Amino acid sequence: MDRSAQSGESGTKTTKAARQAAERAYLAALQRAIARQQRYPTSARRRQQTGVATVAFVLQADGRIGGIRIAKGSGHGSLDQASLDALRRLGRFKPIPPEVGRTSWPLRVPIRFDLR
Repeated sequence: MDRSAQSGESGTKTTKAARQAAERAYLAALQRAIARQQRYPTSARRRQQTGVATVAFVLQADGRIGGIRIAKGSGHGSLDQASLDALRRLGRFKPIPPEVGRTSWPLRVPIRFDLR
């Protein structure tokens, strides 16, 4: 294999690795931002209801969040509603980094409610 082919492969791997690292960092920051907006419903806490609701939504390049819906319910309507409310309160996140290479990003995020 000649050197130009080797450097091309290496460049592709580096670009892919950089993109994946940027995605991981961005998604971790998004998860933290959602968690800051999360509120445990008083009635659910009183009833000791716990669960995980998976919320689906589309993140636009400019950070706008749309198409929010429950992809998988927690088994408790109040927890599902609280999950939707957390995303609605967030409303917008920082723009998707250019190195991620997406103009929109359909996502599914689990939101956990536990009494710890």
